[in-house]
Amino acid sequence: MFYLRRMAAELHCHSHFSFLDGASSVDQLAERAVELGLEALALTDHQGLYGAVRFVAAAEEVGLRPIVGLEVELQDPAVPDPAGLVVPPGRLAGRHRGRGPSAARGWLDAGGPAGEDLQVDGSRPRPAFDGQPARLRAARPRPPGYRDVRREDLRGIRDRERGPHLILLARDATGYRSLCRLVSAAQLAGTKGVPRFSQALLDEHTEGLIGLSGCRSSEIARRLLAGDRVGAATAARRYAARFAPLDGLGESGFFVELQHHLLPDDDFLVAELAGLARELGLPCVVTNDAHYARPEDRELQDVLVSIRHGLSLEAGAALRRPNGEYGLRSAAELAALPPGQPGSAGQPGSAWQPESVGQAAWREGLRLAGEIGARCRVELEFERYRFPGFEVPPRETPFSHLERLCHEGARRRYQPMTPAVVKQLAHELEVIERTGLAEFFLICWDLMRFARERAIPAQGRGSAGDSIVAYALGITRVDPIRHGLLFERFINEGRTVYPDVDIDFASSRREEVIQYVYERYGAAHTGMVCNLVTYRARSAVREVGYALGFPRALVDRVAKALETYDAVMVRRDLEADGGFAEFFRVPGEGSDAAARAAEAGAGAAEDRAFVDRMGQLRYPRSGNGAGWDAGAGRDADPAATAVTAAPRGVPRGRSDDEGGPGDTPASVAWLRAEQARTRGRGDRDHDHAGRPVITLASSSRTLRGAQAREMGSAGGAAELGTPPVKRAASSVELGGVGSGPSPTALASSWPDHDDVSGTGPMFAVPEAPGPIGRRAIDPETGVLLPPERRSDRLGRPARWDPPPERSTAVPAGGFAGEVASSVARVGPEPRPEPRSGSTVGLSPWERWLELCARIDGVPRHLSIHTGGMLVTRAPLVDIAPLERATMPGRVVVQYDKRDIETLKLIKLDLLGLR
Repeated sequence: MFYLRRMAAELHCHSHFSFLDGASSVDQLAERAVELGLEALALTDHQGLYGAVRFVAAAEEVGLRPIVGLEVELQDPAVPDPAGLVVPPGRLAGRHRGRGPSAARGWLDAGGPAGEDLQVDGSRPRPAFDGQPARLRAARPRPPGYRDVRREDLRGIRDRERGPHLILLARDATGYRSLCRLVSAAQLAGTKGVPRFSQALLDEHTEGLIGLSGCRSSEIARRLLAGDRVGAATAARRYAARFAPLDGLGESGFFVELQHHLLPDDDFLVAELAGLARELGLPCVVTNDAHYARPEDRELQDVLVSIRHGLSLEAGAALRRPNGEYGLRSAAELAALPPGQPGSAGQPGSAWQPESVGQAAWREGLRLAGEIGARCRVELEFERYRFPGFEVPPRETPFSHLERLCHEGARRRYQPMTPAVVKQLAHELEVIERTGLAEFFLICWDLMRFARERAIPAQGRGSAGDSIVAYALGITRVDPIRHGLLFERFINEGRTVYPDVDIDFASSRREEVIQYVYERYGAAHTGMVCNLVTYRARSAVREVGYALGFPRALVDRVAKALETYDAVMVRRDLEADGGFAEFFRVPGEGSDAAARAAEAGAGAAEDRAFVDRMGQLRYPRSGNGAGWDAGAGRDADPAATAVTAAPRGVPRGRSDDEGGPGDTPASVAWLRAEQARTRGRGDRDHDHAGRPVITLASSSRTLRGAQAREMGSAGGAAELGTPPVKRAASSVELGGVGSGPSPTALASSWPDHDDVSGTGPMFAVPEAPGPIGRRAIDPETGVLLPPERRSDRLGRPARWDPPPERSTAVPAGGFAGEVASSVARVGPEPRPEPRSGSTVGLSPWERWLELCARIDGVPRHLSIHTGGMLVTRAPLVDIAPLERATMPGRVVVQYDKRDIETLKLIKLDLLGLR
């Protein structure tokens, strides 16, 4: 098909910056789009541009054309809606309840449904029924200091019970500026997390934008599904009149959006939308409303939606998307979705049918989506710095004003002025002029001046202390000349990141300084940097556990047992905690079959004489840490082998070695079987307590016999040298009864210096005991270890994914086949990543842990940075969108510190000093 050879683009896609309504990061979406052959991708997260900067950077890195956009939820319909088809009546009244008559009247002036009498408090009257009049409600008195709610609870509210959706895309930098202004105005007019996008506000900010009608929750789709074709046509005309046309793509910049997710009424909706677009002369585009990158990510998407609504997967089934068709799709996959495939001549029982309106619109929509992707280009100009602005007196420039203030301050600080001071001050001023940071220093000086006038304790710190300019302006209190500090550590023209000055203010009065910044430089030029709150270990365990329906008591116990902050390391922490061993037990572990296998293999360990019959290693109990327990033989002092009384609480007939931290049901059964067999045999090589004893000579003979048997069975018998151990000798030679070998004995038994390989006749080390059944023996404790599991370093079964291939890239500065250096190269261990693939078929426990690993780092909401503040010369709302903070009197930008550095915005840190 011809249109498949054109540019392919997806114009409606959500990332996890839609805050619990998107399962994939911008990096995952960009990589997946390239895999599918898409050449352009639009990021349209809900209500903001939170991920725009990271998305543009990730897309450019993989060679994908990024399109910046968003999906807004409008408060009011485009045309009157007396029946409540577009905005449900209950949601309309709920939005304005408690906000007073001015808010409701203002909303009506913004284009809401007219002809409706509101109550005194701004809410709708209760309708009359059964001949009874509607009951009037008086305005409720408000206590002193009352303020409106700061956050609206949207949990349990379905999309069709909320306002209509609309997609907005930025064509260029002008469109990006319009998006920032629109988002800022709506966020500042609304409450925390619930902006107020209105039709009137949309009319003011459409320059450089492209509009898409939206998903099935849009106004046009809702009216068509309800049978209001006239209202849908009227709304489409009003939207089309707002957006300027694109050259060669129709008479308007508004496009009717077609989607097909294999729902029962999708064929009808596509046909209705296509017919309406043809009647009005509007173009169509095809999108898939993607909420995740791969089909298997639907499971995480469902969990996130359940978390957002505070419900379990079972209880929130009606709030989730109905199927798994909301992932990224290639152009070929979308082309296979047109409704009502026509028959073809030549097939039995079918006749050729002409192409329907819906099929023609679908085919044309795929082509136009690629055309729009090719036309949109937003340059965020990551290489250009956004410098702050500062008003200076008339006939002054920022640099001349700074130079005058520096010389005045230097004369006060240095009396008399020395050549070193003059030279260093001139050097720093020259660098500041070349880097354009004069206004930045003036703002810092202004803040310190304000603090001194108000008697607010304040001082600068960090690398700013290396600057004589900062010292002369009173920003810092450290003399760089006296202490020989290096200015280039603070400002270096070769650095790619500009410096930020950390200024500490008294915590009790820091808010005065912040409010001064807002008043002095204007709300349009000032904002605080946001902090992106993401899921960590404990929050991930709690939220995912509740969503999967685990008991709250168990979820609370698991969360409190964690010591890590990374959600991908939850499994490691829980496996290390013995209280959760039952959940990690491999099927068949601890059964009768395992116990019989352990008992049958006990003889192999006994033949090697490396562990005793109680399953413990024969290692020295003395403090010198060398040799076998030579003084524990049958000829040793009876006092050294006296029976030790059983500890209190240990029942008779049970070993005090049972119940240790490494014991399992199989090891306990083996220990008891060995006790019974030992007492029955009456072996003479046991002490009075029933514990086996061994001399150095006997251990050597046993070891040599076992090695000879193994080598003989392999057909390669060899002569074994005499091991460098001595048989039991007098207590004088050994240094005392029950002690290890003396230094003389050790020196005589140690190999020559030339024989350090450990293979000579004078060096023989006992072999480690082999496995007993499927289980090995711990060389430190001697207890049986669990069966070996094929798993990754997080303990997750390796059967889910094949191991990643080792990189064959040549290291920097090296060459292929380079011989490893004798110097150890210690680097940071790569951060573990969650497994991909579906979790279907896993146990509930395994699924819980895997979803916790996948939710690690997913954004939850925004908060305020500790003290980061932006002051820009150009209006800040043209660079980054703003939104209202929970704390009164503050606004934050929707970009965090990482995005601010990418945008080259210069930040001030106003921190608290206790």
